[in-house]
Amino acid sequence: MSLHKDNFQIISTLKKKQEEVIPLALNEMYLNCSPSSNWVWWIFPNDISLINQPEPIINLTTETFLLYLSSYPQEWRYLIQRIYKTICYIKHPITTIFNNKCQQQHIKRSIKFILRTLSKLDDHQFDWLYDCFRFFKQNFNNYQYPSSIL
Repeated sequence: MSLHKDNFQIISTLKKKQEEVIPLALNEMYLNCSPSSNWVWWIFPNDISLINQPEPIINLTTETFLLYLSSYPQEWRYLIQRIYKTICYIKHPITTIFNNKCQQQHIKRSIKFILRTLSKLDDHQFDWLYDCFRFFKQNFNNYQYPSSIL
């Protein structure tokens, strides 16, 4: 299979899993302000696997993530923004919301991966994503007020 087809397969698998978990994730964030099920792995795209990561394991490359951004589900954006707003509302670091150590490692790696990938883009349509992930990075261990509210 060609690299291009592999990339589309990876994106397809990620989107399929996101279709399953995003409604539940949004509900949990609205009701509990934290996850009570295991959806973090597919909401925070990453370029490596971690121990205890559930199936399907999805490792993205910069190229694959950029391809994903060309057609991401709008609900994914709503969820990322809901997480941002939850952090602002409760005024606690992201590690308070996601208190599982494995998930925290995954999120930390995802923040680095996404910010590094977005820094290669010159496209203002992803400013919202950059702002959210920059805020997640700043608030990873200690809450800080956002420089701007979405």
